Amino acid sequence: LADATVIPALLGSAIRNSFDITVTISNTLQANGNVVVRFPRGFTLNDGGPTNVTDATLVRYTEEYRTPAVVISTDEGSRVVTVAVGGSSDDFLEAFNLVKFTLTNIRNMVAR
Repeated sequence: LADATVIPALLGSAIRNSFDITVTISNTLQANGNVVVRFPRGFTLNDGGPTNVTDATLVRYTEEYRTPAVVISTDEGSRVVTVAVGGSSDDFLEAFNLVKFTLTNIRNMVAR
């Protein structure tokens, strides 16, 4: 990966929130690959319902393509969410292309 950003929808403490995730590819990524997101201590997954993925897209240069990404696992103890990107197995994202999605039902207990 060349870069990754995680941006909360709301900046409050102890609230259920969603997080926008953007991953920039450094080399290549198979479009049906996985993205693993690890949150720091103080974050709670599956808050009020299962952590879910919405609004998933693959971005090739300036074009965005919707993809049926799904959460394939959550590990509440280590605060890890694994997302299957949902693209085709014979498709690859090249360097500087993006994977974007939103994760829901996560609580940040340390924001101030």
